[in-house]
Amino acid sequence: MKTSSPPVLACLRPGQNLSCYSVGIATLSAQKDSLLLALILLVTVAQTLSAQQFRYTNTIFPSSTVMTDVVYDNAPFLDALYIDESATTSQDLVMDIYQPTGDAFNNRAAIIFAHSGAFINGNRNHDDMIAACDSFARKGYVTATIDYRKGFYPLSNTDLHGTRAVYRGIQDGRAAVRFLRANAATYGIDPNRVYLAGSSAGSFISLHSIYLDDPDEKPEFAGPVSYVDIIPPFFFNGPDLGDLDVGNNLGVSGRPNGIVAWWGAIEGTDIITPGDSEGVFLAHGTDDSTVPFNSGPAFNFPLFPDVFGSNPINARLDELGLTNKETYFLEGGVHEFHGATNGAWNNGSGGNAFWDTLVQKTSLFLWRQHKPTAGFSSSNTGLSVSFTDQTVGNPISWSWDFGDGTSSTLQDPTHIYTQPQTYLVSLYVENPNHSWDTISQFIDLSPVLPVTWSEPLSGQPVLKGIELSWGISQAVDHAGFEVERRGESGRFVLIDKVAELVNSRTTQRFRAIDLNPKPGLNYYRIKQIDLDGSYDYSQVVAVEWKGANQNFTVFPNPNDGIFTVERNADAGAQELLVYNQLGVLVLQRILRNELDMVEMNGLPDGVYFLRIAGEANGQRILVR
Repeated sequence: MKTSSPPVLACLRPGQNLSCYSVGIATLSAQKDSLLLALILLVTVAQTLSAQQFRYTNTIFPSSTVMTDVVYDNAPFLDALYIDESATTSQDLVMDIYQPTGDAFNNRAAIIFAHSGAFINGNRNHDDMIAACDSFARKGYVTATIDYRKGFYPLSNTDLHGTRAVYRGIQDGRAAVRFLRANAATYGIDPNRVYLAGSSAGSFISLHSIYLDDPDEKPEFAGPVSYVDIIPPFFFNGPDLGDLDVGNNLGVSGRPNGIVAWWGAIEGTDIITPGDSEGVFLAHGTDDSTVPFNSGPAFNFPLFPDVFGSNPINARLDELGLTNKETYFLEGGVHEFHGATNGAWNNGSGGNAFWDTLVQKTSLFLWRQHKPTAGFSSSNTGLSVSFTDQTVGNPISWSWDFGDGTSSTLQDPTHIYTQPQTYLVSLYVENPNHSWDTISQFIDLSPVLPVTWSEPLSGQPVLKGIELSWGISQAVDHAGFEVERRGESGRFVLIDKVAELVNSRTTQRFRAIDLNPKPGLNYYRIKQIDLDGSYDYSQVVAVEWKGANQNFTVFPNPNDGIFTVERNADAGAQELLVYNQLGVLVLQRILRNELDMVEMNGLPDGVYFLRIAGEANGQRILVR
């Protein structure tokens, strides 16, 4: 048997009988979210799913069931008008808990949602909080929407009152986490998979619940305070608010396993430290005037203290090398760009188009926090192939598709094929949370033919189409190459031929261009044919085509800081602008030719955005 190809495809296969060939690149994190979700949907349509398949990413339950007015703790609420920090009344803190209707599984991940309202108003029944709880419950989560303490006097001593209002909210958010952990058995929850999500003020709670974790980081105003106000009796005192974890269920941690922050901010990026490794999802509009995307006072109100939004938070995480994060930054987006104002739908019935995207991106992020990572290896004797599961993340079930219409649920099966050819083998696994992953590999059982491949097939988009290249170091009795692309039926079809070769023992390189690629992922392989009619295949490569409307392409990408920009030959002189991740212009170059080489002149490794001056579209590159 030839050496098995590396994992090149991930087939999002819902069951052992699926004979799906096209699905996506193996390393799911490298895919764009829209592509990944489209592939999940493709497979969902292809098979009838059971309630335990593709949990947490697909909507697999028809409805959710809600349990209302669940008391999760009791705390001192600040009395209106919220001026006197010592005037409090003890009240219950309540949540509504959503579960998938008819779901008997009892080891589920959970998400707690905290509403918007500037710590002045709002409640757990906001439209977007109800919609989020229902949407994620139908994906298989247990969800909860919470009330937390409001009470913020914004007209004087703003920094003091604001700090204490946020701190009380953080305490309540962590109390909700502790409640679900302490009552995990009652609600069918894995206590090690409890996430905290928030919108606007609620995201101040979720972010600080993990980043304000050191006692030394406790704000001064969260301790005992004395202050003067213009309202009698003029002189006021406020008690120490205590630790972050106060109240009930102190035997379990209030720190969530990951957080979601929709248009939120923190008091300062210095509270993010190397030990803050929980996953974080940041969504924010770049033109948010309520909670700044960068930094400044909330509402642009000068009496409010500066806060630091998603962009500097993301930059700080990059600085510390904390990679368990994802972002959804909407260029030109405003506060609550999902179609709501203070949690109420603007149209009265539901979110806008960005709401669906927000839910999709959030669900993929959370799934990645608790999914296993599928993997396997194989070895063979003739047509008998032994498969070894190498999944990371405590798999408890396996579903193999051997690519020839047969399957297995063993962890390490052995399979005997009937024909010496290439097969696409897929493995679908689940862990104790019923979270899943899948991977596919091509297993090549073709007979060895007299061509030695020296350079594997590779592909990249260029201005006119997709360019393919490969190399061989030996050719004996070789007739030529055929370039094949997989069609909609799943079969590979001929799209080009490469001239015959003479016998050679020297390295030879070849190139072909597909001038008519399909939008999205295109899958290619090279068929090499011998004079006696026997043939062999290269490995399969996947190349994404975004369309011919792009005004330039960059290759290679990723690169080491030196790359080529390709434009239309008649484009004339144009200025190339290069921006770093903070949106700062760091490089300008004049392009004069169809192909121009650009050097980054020692700029640090990272992601950069390139565009032509005067053009709206651009491309991202990775320098490493």
